[in-house]
Amino acid sequence: MSAEIIKGLILQVYEFQEKDLIVKTITNKRIFSFVALGTRKPESKNKFALLESSISELEIFLSRLNNKLSKLKKATTEISLDLNNSKILEFWRFISFFLNKLEKTSNYFFENLKLAWEIINEQNYLHIVVFLLANHLVLQGHFISFNKCVKCMKNKNLIYFNFSLGGMFCKIHYKNKDLQNISLLKSYYFLSLNLDQYLKFVNTIDNFLIYEQLKLFIEADLYSFPKNLL
Repeated sequence: MSAEIIKGLILQVYEFQEKDLIVKTITNKRIFSFVALGTRKPESKNKFALLESSISELEIFLSRLNNKLSKLKKATTEISLDLNNSKILEFWRFISFFLNKLEKTSNYFFENLKLAWEIINEQNYLHIVVFLLANHLVLQGHFISFNKCVKCMKNKNLIYFNFSLGGMFCKIHYKNKDLQNISLLKSYYFLSLNLDQYLKFVNTIDNFLIYEQLKLFIEADLYSFPKNLL
């Protein structure tokens, strides 16, 4: 069986037996674990590409059986986070909590993950958190309409957004008086596009307001936020 070359974000690494590691990774197609034989040996080159938070190119013999682990042949680091930076370390501890809750992934989500890793800094990491959190909801099975009315699926006259209600509403299907300003509504819309556009067009205030609504929704419907982070 030939090895497949894939790109993956290293989520968790566990010691296994005397000289090996078990590694959990998220790719554009799946989330799975594999065994990295011999990577705890001092002379191993692969171990440096298997650090948690790294996006690496992985050459893997993929198992076709559910009760068998895939095996690593070779690993090469492509993108690393600067975990010596306290803000970036805080980002990783926070976002990895949610990534490890996922059971499935998508090409769209993984491509935005890669972009986040390429451009993250102390100024934009909170925007990246909000974008990834909002889009991880879809992978958790929640239907969230960011750009169309959740009732009629039209994109005209949108006036309100609520995560708990499924997303956007137009003026025909939302009758309450607590409307939202255009800037905030546009910010919700950009969650349906790519990360670079969200960073370009969404201001700090709107990003924080979305974060607060995300937190309320996630804690009510999914799980508690990690303590003492962000």
